[in-house]
Amino acid sequence: MANQPREKVQNRKSKDWRTTVTVVIDFDDTIAEVFFDKQKRNLIILRPKNGVREALKEFHKLGYKVVIFSCRNNSTIVGNKEVALNAIKEFMARYNLIYDEIDTGVNGKPYGDYYIDDRGIRFENNWNEIRDRILKENPTNER
Repeated sequence: MANQPREKVQNRKSKDWRTTVTVVIDFDDTIAEVFFDKQKRNLIILRPKNGVREALKEFHKLGYKVVIFSCRNNSTIVGNKEVALNAIKEFMARYNLIYDEIDTGVNGKPYGDYYIDDRGIRFENNWNEIRDRILKENPTNER
């Protein structure tokens, strides 16, 4: 079923997991629009981002492994790993979004061929550009 995670790629007979493209996608503000409730120190999941359903369907069709990555188990934001994980699973099912697994970062950064994240900066041996961009966007070290 499309609203359930597929079998892990390693178990598929058609492809060896080492030769399967893996796409790691951040959940908050990449797959789902979220709102941070400062009083409750909680992230509220609103709706899927435009185009995410179609992209996930295409990745699935091509046999890519899709890993949803989230640090929602961080106690300073949500506080309960199981609640956070279930919220993501329920959201993915409600909107019929296809994925293979959810990784909460407990074992470090998940392996991927591609990382999709709203906070990412592409590194191309360009430290000066990266430094300048960060300092321009946030010169006073405030959120």
